[in-house]
Amino acid sequence: MFYWAMLALIILGQSFEQQKRSAAIFYAIGFLCFSLYTVMLAVFKKISHKSYGIYNPYDFCMDIPEKIHWFIHEPLTNALNLHSIYPQTGIAVNWAAFVILSVAFFCVRTKSSFQKIVFYTALFTSLLILSFLPNLLAQANVSFYRCSAALFTLIVIAMIWAIHSWMDVLPEKTRPCVGLLAFLILFGVGTQKTFSNVLNHRALPSAIELSELENVTRYLNFERFERVHVLRPLPSALNRYDEFGTLTTSFAHNVAPFFTRVAEENG
Repeated sequence: MFYWAMLALIILGQSFEQQKRSAAIFYAIGFLCFSLYTVMLAVFKKISHKSYGIYNPYDFCMDIPEKIHWFIHEPLTNALNLHSIYPQTGIAVNWAAFVILSVAFFCVRTKSSFQKIVFYTALFTSLLILSFLPNLLAQANVSFYRCSAALFTLIVIAMIWAIHSWMDVLPEKTRPCVGLLAFLILFGVGTQKTFSNVLNHRALPSAIELSELENVTRYLNFERFERVHVLRPLPSALNRYDEFGTLTTSFAHNVAPFFTRVAEENG
């Protein structure tokens, strides 16, 4: 779905007339690809008996109001929280309000016509939906971070544009310096937050888990392997889907290979 996020980046640097042409061309290409993909799914459905689970492309959600409610309160809220693994509604509302206020300021400053306002509103709303479309169509509510990369990218592009739109209130000579400083600060904070999230919610829990399992297996008699039992950790409020705050042994299919590997290393 990065196609739609990158479309926003392309359109932002164009004049209004170019934007309309680009939107028409790229949307036509995108929907043509969707049509071809639909045909391929229909063909493979007849010859494939694969079990798709929560990613079933043949099981569509028909409860649209409920799906929109979920999209706003989970995937979109996650995206508006940026690097915060444990999202807060207040942060999401503040960022959304800032972007909306920036759009209003831009429209007033540039004396945008009603046509432009409708075009930009429809464009951004449709891009939000299209950047997350497979998950919106799916019957299951799947909001893993790995499924939200395009949505997050689109939100970041919108935030950068919003910040940049306020630069015009500054004296012309100071705009480049202030803009560069602002984005360097954002880059530094983003880098630090990313490192912190991976370290504290992925690397350290896994390292502690590995160390504990290595200590335990040193005293096991593997000649009586049928007497070896592994108690998997219970779900925790710290878990964020299956990506952050979770241990490797939280999932049944990981226990045997993880345990075997540790035993082999211990000799």
